[in-house]
Amino acid sequence: TGAARGIGRAMVQQFAEAGANVVAADRERAGLEATRELVGASPIALVVADVSSPEGAEQIVQTAVQHFGGIDFCVNNAAVAPHAALLEERAEVWDQVFAVNCRGTFLMTQAAGRAMIAAGRGGRIVNFSSGVSSKGSAGAAAYAASRAATEAFSRVAAIELAPYDILVNTISPGLIDTQPKPLP
Repeated sequence: TGAARGIGRAMVQQFAEAGANVVAADRERAGLEATRELVGASPIALVVADVSSPEGAEQIVQTAVQHFGGIDFCVNNAAVAPHAALLEERAEVWDQVFAVNCRGTFLMTQAAGRAMIAAGRGGRIVNFSSGVSSKGSAGAAAYAASRAATEAFSRVAAIELAPYDILVNTISPGLIDTQPKPLP
């Protein structure tokens, strides 16, 4: 998820180069089309969907099942990270951050987990977090709180899905330049 740019686009490219069948999902069609261009002839299915809706999450997982026969690996990368001072943060922005970052991760984990269990071959789910969840950062109250919630959710998901051979992990990358400049 979150495959239209940044880390999501870079991961799609890496998975495709490694020979994986990839479902790239995002709300932005133009960005997804640009991602497709980067992977050339590699097997890729694009899904324009909102991970914060049950229908969007289900559409993404069902695309994997229909195009590639199942889902073995799910990366929940989609996120929004607006910055505002705590006393200036608007409630609707807070809600949007939690809708995408937490609800989206929950819905995608749930949809992918169900499909993995139905297939009976286990799987892997990776949820993105951030170091800001434990360190904090001025202007990042909603983002930091959403990432801490993602970590707590992932611990529960790992416990509940382990009996089905589904491994759930959380990664917390720092700032990553996904469009490195050419060397001089």
